[in-house]
Amino acid sequence: MNKNDNNARLLQQNHQPEINGENSAYRLLGVLFDEGSFVELGAYVSGSASSEGVVTGYGTVDGRLVYAYAQDNGVIGGAIGSNTAKKVSNIIDMAVKTGSPLISILNSNGVRINEGIDVLSCIGTNLQKSAEISGIIPQIALVTGICAGSAVFTARLADFVFMTEKNSSVFLTGPDVTSGVTGVETDANSLGGSDVCLKNGIADFVFPSDEECIKSIKKLLDFLPSNNLEKPSDIFPDDDVNRLSQNISSLIPEDNSPYDIISLIKEVTDEGQFFEAMSGYAKSIVTGFARIGGIPSGIIANQPAYDDGALDIESSKKAAKFIRICDSYNIPIITFVDVPGFKAGADQEHGGISIYGASVLYAYAEATVPKISLIVRRAFGSASLAMGSKASGADIVLAYPDAKISIMPPEGAAGILYNDEIAAAPDPVAYRAEKIKEFEKENASVYAAAKNGFIDDVTEPSLTRPRLINTLDMLAGKRVERLPKKHGNMPV
Repeated sequence: MNKNDNNARLLQQNHQPEINGENSAYRLLGVLFDEGSFVELGAYVSGSASSEGVVTGYGTVDGRLVYAYAQDNGVIGGAIGSNTAKKVSNIIDMAVKTGSPLISILNSNGVRINEGIDVLSCIGTNLQKSAEISGIIPQIALVTGICAGSAVFTARLADFVFMTEKNSSVFLTGPDVTSGVTGVETDANSLGGSDVCLKNGIADFVFPSDEECIKSIKKLLDFLPSNNLEKPSDIFPDDDVNRLSQNISSLIPEDNSPYDIISLIKEVTDEGQFFEAMSGYAKSIVTGFARIGGIPSGIIANQPAYDDGALDIESSKKAAKFIRICDSYNIPIITFVDVPGFKAGADQEHGGISIYGASVLYAYAEATVPKISLIVRRAFGSASLAMGSKASGADIVLAYPDAKISIMPPEGAAGILYNDEIAAAPDPVAYRAEKIKEFEKENASVYAAAKNGFIDDVTEPSLTRPRLINTLDMLAGKRVERLPKKHGNMPV
């Protein structure tokens, strides 16, 4: 018997039903919690030794107190009833009282229809609680099977959603009803499978199996504090805090050709580790967690390898959400900027790019955690404002010596400013190139930006790691006082 099997056996205790099936609630709780640490609550809510469709309790994960509930698909398909919802409600309350993370393992075929509106009311109460505690304790949802109807709100009100590649599906309206209404045949996987949910942003992480999801949940918890009144734990790194990164210069093309920003990020993080979040969604921007000098940090970066790193509707949504999560849990934000601008196109304008672009700027401006931005190669147009600029509230803005910062790309600016001169020149091509270089030097260089206070310092690429660590240390005691209000009205 391996460790996980033994842990699952311990969880059953004497009154629990036998563990059956690959997706057993007890088995998954056994994988999640430290061996022998799980304590079940509410086992007799139904008046008998039955899970009532959900197993609830607490234990330790890598030594830290965590609360969890797991829907038991082996009991009426995990259907949610009033008692089920009340058990979950109690666990939510306990997690908040003790300031502990809450993990939801979701696998239910829906609600117990025979209980009528009562069960919807109980579910609504739990959703209201989830909304209330958002940003107070970390909420993580793992979908191991079907997540349908009102249960989808449970998943999406969480800070992070994990799904498995083959077994998970999330949809508000099921395949039968959808097919009946639309006349188009569909199934659970094509309607809301992990591939669909990764692309539309519902799923933050997708892994091949439940076990791999849980392993990554534990990794994620390592970057998060237990609640919003704490800071995530620093770990003294084995990696030298003064280590230079000689490879960075060779990673960045001198022209505007694509490159992988993640390679650059890994050059400066502890032991080259980077825990990417939402990797399958809005690929023109990268979000994730890393330790730099032992300090847990949220990383946001334009991705030139995909759509030139331009900000569009989806990448704006992704960035804004991640910024707010980091700010909720006192995680410093480091932004690697290489942005050519907002993506142009009628589809972007019709879809409301101005709204979503504003949401990124709003999220940065609202965040009170330490905010450091590094301009790697380009920061052009209004997108440069949205990507953690000094104007949008960054504490420190650094830039590499060859970076360009401008109201628009120098090629376009020179064409507009000197169009008539270029057309009249004996050699228009050579004259245009001359004017581009002139604009770059006088208006788009990092030194021109630094002269006007838009950049705090220019740093050599090789010094990136020690410079970021030094800046994180300097900002560790940052304090911000805000004007009193109920809440701000973010554009989305």
